[in-house]
Amino acid sequence: ALEFDGVVDYVSVVDTLGITSYPVTMSCWFNAEKSADSTIMWFGDDDSTNSSLKIELRSANNEGNIRIAARIGGAAQQATTTDLLNEFNDSQWHYVVGVWADATTRKLYLDGVYRSEAVNTTSVAFSGDIDNFAVGRVNDTSPERYLKGKGANVQVWNAVWSLADVQYAYTHPEKFAYDAPDTS
Repeated sequence: ALEFDGVVDYVSVVDTLGITSYPVTMSCWFNAEKSADSTIMWFGDDDSTNSSLKIELRSANNEGNIRIAARIGGAAQQATTTDLLNEFNDSQWHYVVGVWADATTRKLYLDGVYRSEAVNTTSVAFSGDIDNFAVGRVNDTSPERYLKGKGANVQVWNAVWSLADVQYAYTHPEKFAYDAPDTS
């Protein structure tokens, strides 16, 4: 696992994922401490503040809600868990999966369980400028929301994961990338 101090630690991969369109699935194990808003995973345009897909903890009142969001050209669309307070920034390990199936559909899974879906009438097109992936912070022209905690087994796929895919990855984290059943 990688440990992030919530101040300056992050990991970034530039111009190497080769993902240029939906679908996108991002997943990882994380262990977050109570802190301000923080980004677990971010896939976006490092030359702008308006184009990204992200998984983040929202902690305005230390509630630790987790959400996935698509933000392209400033139009934020998101799927959010709102029913569980103080569950995800509790210094315990959790498994998060965000699925961006297309321009209008996003799904969020936590600890192998489906939690939230957003199907919006407003379409958020995939930006051709998305070229940077980061763990532990927003990595655009205004880096912010550093993660205080740990991250492990980070994965990004150009595929839509089904609930069965998520559950298999949750129960077999050491095997999924090598011998998983076909992803949807």
